[in-house]
Amino acid sequence: MVRNRFLVLFLTVLSFSFVKGAVITPLNQLSQQEKEMFPTASVVACSETNDQTINQKIRTRILKTSFKYPYVRMQEVINTTTGKTAAEETGMVADHLLVTLAPGETPAAFLQKLHLSGASLERLPIEHSVYRLKLAAAMLEAVPEAIRQINSKHLAVINCEPDYILSVCNKDDQNAPNDSPKKDKRLIPNDPFYQMQTYLWESWNFLPNNNTYTSDSGINAEAAWNIRNSAPSIVVAVVDSGIRYTHEDLADNMWTNPNPDPAFNDIHGFNAIAMNGNPMDDDGHGTHCAGIIGAVGNNGVGISGIAWKVQLMACKCLNQNGAGFLSDEIIAMEYARCHGAKIVNCSFGRLLPSKIELAEIKKLCDAGIIVVASAGNDCLNNDDVDFFSNYPSSYKLDNIVSVASISFLNTLSFFSNYGALSVHLAAPGENIYSTSGASDSSYEAETGTSVAAPLVTGALALMMEQFPELSYQQLINHLLCTTDKVADLSGKVISEGRLNLYRALKENPLDDPAPILPPPSEPIKFKPLPPPPAPSSSPEEVTAVKALVIIPIVVMFVAIGFMFFLL
Repeated sequence: MVRNRFLVLFLTVLSFSFVKGAVITPLNQLSQQEKEMFPTASVVACSETNDQTINQKIRTRILKTSFKYPYVRMQEVINTTTGKTAAEETGMVADHLLVTLAPGETPAAFLQKLHLSGASLERLPIEHSVYRLKLAAAMLEAVPEAIRQINSKHLAVINCEPDYILSVCNKDDQNAPNDSPKKDKRLIPNDPFYQMQTYLWESWNFLPNNNTYTSDSGINAEAAWNIRNSAPSIVVAVVDSGIRYTHEDLADNMWTNPNPDPAFNDIHGFNAIAMNGNPMDDDGHGTHCAGIIGAVGNNGVGISGIAWKVQLMACKCLNQNGAGFLSDEIIAMEYARCHGAKIVNCSFGRLLPSKIELAEIKKLCDAGIIVVASAGNDCLNNDDVDFFSNYPSSYKLDNIVSVASISFLNTLSFFSNYGALSVHLAAPGENIYSTSGASDSSYEAETGTSVAAPLVTGALALMMEQFPELSYQQLINHLLCTTDKVADLSGKVISEGRLNLYRALKENPLDDPAPILPPPSEPIKFKPLPPPPAPSSSPEEVTAVKALVIIPIVVMFVAIGFMFFLL
């Protein structure tokens, strides 16, 4: 009797384990990530293929969303052994792609050679070398098939790729000696919420659940501000969801266009989504990043930015959900380049590289513009180009600074990407308090490499003002040479250190050792899109999938009930 009861208990536990492993989001419904990115979306087409050689199945869905381009193509990779997603989903516009025509090739000649029914070309505003190739319909195979046709016909194009979806690098809720002695003079701002910004101190006081934890892991801004606290001549472009430019602690530091275009009225920046001059933030992410870089300091209001005075240019390419398209990012970056930005902050990313994005950042590089990018929140090694890396932070260009997140315990944050050859340094990225986009007087804390990157951006703005004679390469090298070495960052970031703003401003760049940047590694591997799977979204197939899941469950519960009956 006792044996039978233990047997029943064992079978019951086993059955619930089996049920948990078998319940996977139905193919014709949104995945969890898709629900977060597109809350009101619906599935209009879907398919699935299995690759038993690598134990993976690939699910492809066409979603109808409320985005600027409503039809998006999402691809979900599931490990068939664990039943879990293998990586973050890849998303792109479903009914157009991006092409860069070769010099001398006209749109009419290209379309005639392509001979694709219903296709048309539209030049990207501002960035005049890139076109959108519009397709006749948003079908599962439309984008991959168009790319294959362009490649197979050897048409005169420099680049041809999907218009990828970007997303912010926020993370949802979840010891080397310091070179600056306590006796150094410190400048403490009078902003009332500065007490919430203890990661700016030398000792970072972490305040979760009203408990205080102290560690010498801050960036020592107070000592640095006694050397320099403002960079009024430096224009910093925040390529993000826009900036709430009317915010009480940001309005006085907003960049003002000296020659606004009458067609756009672009006073404080540009909105690449709406193609107008109103980059007002409707998500809050860009406003939060802007406050970290340059909230007005020592004004008795709100918080203090790294740079108390700086020019913040709002370049909006992400929507109210913190997501956007590659094509809009390119427009925003080009606007920043053409309007005098010296530093571009990119607190977003995705797991696939783009030749068009790389070409645009190369243009920024040629103009001497530094790009500070978040390393990503996927716990990935960005050196592993054969798997997935975060972009744009992982491109091998010497104007890019990739930033990981460090905790108050002087350890790499559990969510942060890393890379001994691809991530440059770490900065505090947990519970970072800054301006909020909710109102003109609101503030909030966020976590992620998204908020670590702006700390470095603000630091570079002050360094650029302090050392105007340095090239962008020398500035970046000085930034890395003056980090505080942290044991847990050894083998995880290039500098093996955490940002120290005081050292970056105090120490003489002429005393820096030889550049510590690694030599260029292998070129970026641009992964082709897999062949389109056969559609499998018919009602009959969906019913069959449901039956495969439900029937074993019913059988098991019937067996358990029968055993209870025997007892």
